[in-house]
Amino acid sequence: RDWKKMGQRVLGYFPIGERWFDYFGFMEVRSSGYNDIDVTYTGQTDYTSLTKILPIYLRGGYIFVLQNPSSALTTVTQAPNAYQLLITVNINGTAFGDVFIDEDS
Repeated sequence: RDWKKMGQRVLGYFPIGERWFDYFGFMEVRSSGYNDIDVTYTGQTDYTSLTKILPIYLRGGYIFVLQNPSSALTTVTQAPNAYQLLITVNINGTAFGDVFIDEDS
């Protein structure tokens, strides 16, 4: 069992020998097996501020493609929004990833 409830903190397991990064703070999490993680879950179902209720961690060694969300309802209206690359290197200083962008034309 990787997660144990402890009030507003949880005990998360980060495998030793890997690099992990906090998505919202872009800070590296030192993997020492089990780590305390702050979770400020308010019990609300309004997910407009995910930084307060949902911890997200990225494993080093991968390239993530991000796109700012908008009010676009289709891929055609979302397409003009800029893309960003988030690169998290592993302990060897490398990362890889693939992306496919459907131009829907």
